[in-house]
Amino acid sequence: MTTPQNAILDGQDSRFFYFLEYQLLGSTSEQQIIKTLKSIGHAQGVYQLVAFGPDLAQRLLPETEALAFAPMKTLAGPDYQMPDTQSDLFFWLHGANNSDLYDQVLTIQNSMSGLAKLTQDQAGFTYHDNKDLIGFEDGTANPKEDARIPVALIQDDAANKDGAIVFAQKWRHKLEQFLSLPVAAQEKIVGRTKVENIELEGNDMPDDSHVSRTDVKLDGEAMKIYRRSAPYGNATEKGLMFLCFACSQKRIQIQLERMVGCTGDGLSDHLMKYSDAVSGSYFYAPSQTQLDKLLG
Repeated sequence: MTTPQNAILDGQDSRFFYFLEYQLLGSTSEQQIIKTLKSIGHAQGVYQLVAFGPDLAQRLLPETEALAFAPMKTLAGPDYQMPDTQSDLFFWLHGANNSDLYDQVLTIQNSMSGLAKLTQDQAGFTYHDNKDLIGFEDGTANPKEDARIPVALIQDDAANKDGAIVFAQKWRHKLEQFLSLPVAAQEKIVGRTKVENIELEGNDMPDDSHVSRTDVKLDGEAMKIYRRSAPYGNATEKGLMFLCFACSQKRIQIQLERMVGCTGDGLSDHLMKYSDAVSGSYFYAPSQTQLDKLLG
């Protein structure tokens, strides 16, 4: 029997988040990585996810080759693009106490020093009632309770069962531009009402709204994903750390391609006019069972 890493589905009351990505130095061996991960351990009160980029996943967990998941590649449409900043190792931490969270961030960074270069270092937080900084609720379409499992976690591969394909992407909002628009215009861009959080219908729903571009079926199958994103910001920079989990990479990839406008239908996501993607990496989060076996 396998179990997933609990950070994926648990900790719904977390208020603070941290995103760390690392690029391994060329001389780093598998044994050094395993030894370092064992030394990091877990901190009381902190949910911690460990995930590996495609190349590192196959080095540490050869069974992941069957998943056929690939590194992020730059996506470019007529007007927008999403860059490739593929990293090797991803830590995602969340919890209710920011001090405990930060202590564990320092533990990870001190442990990784000398083995890898830090390429993503971003804190996030819960904004009002799980809203993005643009004022719309984030993750509305997420499946609930047990329905999350077949969406977020691999179920049809015994060797990788309860693992997950992970996508992490940093977005930098042009917040002032977006908020200067009338609310009705904002709602057309997102595809939902701002206050009631109700999806637009019929002629009221533009084909280039965010909802229209990300709510997609492929060969009759809904490409559902499970989101755990978090806003970030200071006085001058504001944005969203987008994070999602899926049972297959194609569920994520098709949404990204439709957003950027490289699916051949002449449409892209209007929301990208007001937010720039500045990073993007795919990872594999092994089940807790796989991770424990790897670390011995």
